Amino acid sequence: MRSDILDGASKEPIRVRFYIDGYHGYLLAKAVAELHRKHWRKVRAAFPKSDPWFEIFDFEPTPERLAEILAGLLEWSVGPVVQSVERKFERYGQPVIPKREADLIDNPYYRDIFGKWNDFDASEKVLVSVVHDGVVFAPSYDKPQMLRDLQAWEDELTAGTERDERLLGRIGDERRQIENGKFADTEAFYNALASKAGNLSQYGRRRLQRENAKSIFGEKSVDEDLNSSLWFDAVRTDEQSKIDLFVIVTNDGDHAPHAARLRAAGKRVSIFSYVEKPARALLDAVGKNNVLDLLACSRGFDFSDIWLKNPDAASMHILQDIQQQWRWWVQNGDVTE
Repeated sequence: MRSDILDGASKEPIRVRFYIDGYHGYLLAKAVAELHRKHWRKVRAAFPKSDPWFEIFDFEPTPERLAEILAGLLEWSVGPVVQSVERKFERYGQPVIPKREADLIDNPYYRDIFGKWNDFDASEKVLVSVVHDGVVFAPSYDKPQMLRDLQAWEDELTAGTERDERLLGRIGDERRQIENGKFADTEAFYNALASKAGNLSQYGRRRLQRENAKSIFGEKSVDEDLNSSLWFDAVRTDEQSKIDLFVIVTNDGDHAPHAARLRAAGKRVSIFSYVEKPARALLDAVGKNNVLDLLACSRGFDFSDIWLKNPDAASMHILQDIQQQWRWWVQNGDVTE
């Protein structure tokens, strides 16, 4: 294809930044992974038990695979953002070159067999493009410090009293879990996701919660870190770093006041959640049309290749054969999705 086809078009760059609440992103990725694993258990049950095809799979939801799932969903979400902006231009009578069509020009395998682009005039048309990145907000992982905090608490307790004996038991359980890798998976997920999404911010930390009945260690200052970053980016004035759309990946209603204030300041804000009905405060802050349930959207995605032990050509070919057979059974009514 000619490289000058789009010369003359008005380029409209849109900058999107994902503000990812790390732990909520982890829960989202795990929920999506479980949906896909459930589907594949159903597929496996439809084939003979002795079928060697399924030896190519490993369905362990490792931190790296979970990060790949969430990064893929965020990458997909850019498409609807572009289409939304394109529709806005069209409503005002401005001709648009759809990005999905413009991308074909850069595809070396695309052939314009119908001559659509032969006499194409891009002048007075708008071409929307999106630049996006993300920041993962998570607590720092300081295993030695957490063990010291537990020891200090243990030293304050007195063996023999019913309350302290119960707390000493909890402390001992927590110590063993930390020594055996508790929090290591989430930390690996944060780092893997940041390598794909953009950056990792760990100004928050894990704090000992002595009065918490559910969890001994909780997150401290992670929300504050995310919210301060929102406002730091919101007041940027230089065009090169100005954010056009703020996307908060969370289901935590604590972020609602900041999302509402950003919208009141004229900023475009969206919430990416992972439940059908996210926190009411989030819906009230940005409006239901600006809340996207990524878990529901993930049902239309195919992440099957991430479960391959070795994603080589042979494994990919077997995967395609399995999927083709499954689709055939579904179409014939032999199985249900």
